[in-house]
Amino acid sequence: PAAAPKAQAAGIPIIVLTQKPDITRTGEYVFRNFLTPQMQARSLVSHATEVMGLRRFAILYPQEKYGTVFLETFTREVKSQGGELVASQSYGVKTTDFSAPIQRLRQYSGIEALFIPEGPEKSLLIFPQLAAQGLSSVQLLGTNLWTSEKLVRSVGRYAQGAVFPEIFFPESPEPGVQHFVRSYTDRYGEAPGFIEALAYDAAMMLVEAVPAMDRGGRPAVREALSRIQFIRGVTGATEFDETGDAVKTLELLKIQGDHF
Repeated sequence: PAAAPKAQAAGIPIIVLTQKPDITRTGEYVFRNFLTPQMQARSLVSHATEVMGLRRFAILYPQEKYGTVFLETFTREVKSQGGELVASQSYGVKTTDFSAPIQRLRQYSGIEALFIPEGPEKSLLIFPQLAAQGLSSVQLLGTNLWTSEKLVRSVGRYAQGAVFPEIFFPESPEPGVQHFVRSYTDRYGEAPGFIEALAYDAAMMLVEAVPAMDRGGRPAVREALSRIQFIRGVTGATEFDETGDAVKTLELLKIQGDHF
């Protein structure tokens, strides 16, 4: 984030990897290629409404920044895509017994899907308590933090069919993803994570845009990035909106058995 204002002042196109709010509003030379709450909420709600036919949603979220940001973004997406937020319940960050907020959710009839923006540690506790409270038939929706082998192997039986977005899935059958994973692993001796995948895609987009330098210098490179339609990315097809923020088609994963 600290590099963005300096790049803007110098007129140097930059692609940043950060969730910092409004970072691309620094100026027209600043682009972002990262996974944001807005991106996750948009992909998840779109799939839930258009593909799964769900309309009535509820949210169970932690009382801290991660939870409240997703509360705002998810609520906004539900309304904009024609759904209804039936209920929202929060809990403290140190909570381990979720029976009270779950019981309050049960007071609302017609909930079709429950969104839980939470990490794997707390989700390990939440999933069994949802089943114990009779909410096992509700469609569970989560964030990319659910991409946890420990989570799916430990309590996946309580969350069969749960759906959540992911920006990079190393087990994807896509040839480009498999080639990237093999090449990275051969070079560095370990599998790449989503940061490495995003950095790779950012570099490849710059490789496509830099030849424009010969036609008009840095402004031409900035213009090339603003118009790019990068379809070969290992983190999904990518283009930039009018503010310089990435617009991506995210992977959607489902818990099935003991795997994703």
